[in-house]
Parts: sequence; C-alpha cells; structure tokens
Amino acid sequence: MNAKFLRLLLALILKLYMTVIINERLASKTGLKVIQNGPYIETYNKYGDIIHRIEPYDHEHKIFRHSLIGVVQDDEIVEVFEGVLLQKFKESGCRKVCVNHSKHEGSLDGVNQWLVDKYLPKVIGMGLKYHAIVLAEEVFANLSFDPFTENSSEIFHNRCFASVKEAYAWLTSVL
Repeated sequence: MNAKFLRLLLALILKLYMTVIINERLASKTGLKVIQNGPYIETYNKYGDIIHRIEPYDHEHKIFRHSLIGVVQDDEIVEVFEGVLLQKFKESGCRKVCVNHSKHEGSLDGVNQWLVDKYLPKVIGMGLKYHAIVLAEEVFANLSFDPFTENSSEIFHNRCFASVKEAYAWLTSVL
C-alpha cells in the first residue's frame, strides 16, 4: 500500500472514532456542551446528560436525522436548534428530516410556537420539504405535537409515526 492511501485510511479511522469538542460549555447560554463522537454530534446539558444527537446523514435519500433524548428544557431546545442543528442541516443539503422523539421525556409546549414562527421558516428556507416525527414513548409528551403538526402541515409535508422504521419508509417514498 502506498503512503497516501495509509494516511487517508488513518484520517478516516480517527474521524470515526475520535471525540472532538465542537462547543465548550463556556460558550453556551445554558451550559450545553457539543461534541463530535465518531459519526455522531451529541449535545450534553450542564449535568452531563445527553439531550440531543445528530446522526450521520442519509445522502442517498437526502434525509437528515436527529433525536431529542431525555428531559430537555425549552431554552436548551432553542439553543440546540438555533446553533448546531441549523448549521449541520444547512451543511447536509438534505430536503427531508427524521426527528426521533422516542427517547424524549416531557413536553414541547413551551417551544411549539417558537418552532413554528422562528425555526421552521429557517429550515424551509434551507430546502426542507418533508418532516417525519417519531413520537415519544411517553404518552403525555405526544400531546405537545398537536399544535406543531397542525401549524406546520400547511407549510410543508409533516407526519407523525410510531417508529423510526415507519418514518423512514415514508421519507424514502417521497421525492
């Protein structure tokens, strides 16, 4: 093997398995820390709990995938979505989003209007056409999606699903 190939292989291995700090807690309004952990970009709250994860993009189907995990405060959602999420969505060039709330605990009632008024116009302006929401296991958390899906369904195609598999089937079936 030649040296150039070995350097490329080593760089790929390091990228997949190395943890890189993207944003220190000091630069965060809410004490969040964003790190790249292999192929994932993860956000941790001030207590060290993971609250958000961006998964590798599905370039073939142009699907951007991310998850809310555990209990996430409203101001943390705004900071994550306005920061690393918008940046990575823009870089991805994706037109579809699969957001997984299956491990999310709590409600989005406090940020629904912000999502509809502020966040959605930005991602729609970046090319978002299809949005799949995988509902939380917690029944009460799902009630907070009603206003969000009602408001946003007029702007773009938005659907809720019970599983990632169902959401993915829909997203891969649309253009």
